[in-house]
Amino acid sequence: MWLVNKSRAILWERAHEEIARSIARLKASDPSQLQSLMGSETRNLREGRFTATISAWSESHPEKLAVLVEAREKRYGGLWDFVFADGFFVHADGHVEPMPQADIWDHGY
Repeated sequence: MWLVNKSRAILWERAHEEIARSIARLKASDPSQLQSLMGSETRNLREGRFTATISAWSESHPEKLAVLVEAREKRYGGLWDFVFADGFFVHADGHVEPMPQADIWDHGY
């Protein structure tokens, strides 16, 4: 049991690091490229028998664009997902603003 919990903890530590790297890279991207971002950046992280899928997507809002990166691990045969997400807003004038947790969860989690 200890090994299972350690593998899962390592997986989520790696997922948090991968999301932070993705967020930093996407913040430096051209806003026009971010508009077409819809799950096109999907990759899997594995640790032991556990897998988390990392995906990035965007959603248009009035006068700003929401960009999110999520890590998702299917549990209990796919009946339940464990999710961690982070994101930011890109405004029409190009400035980037961190996305508050409340706004992240308003995007369908």
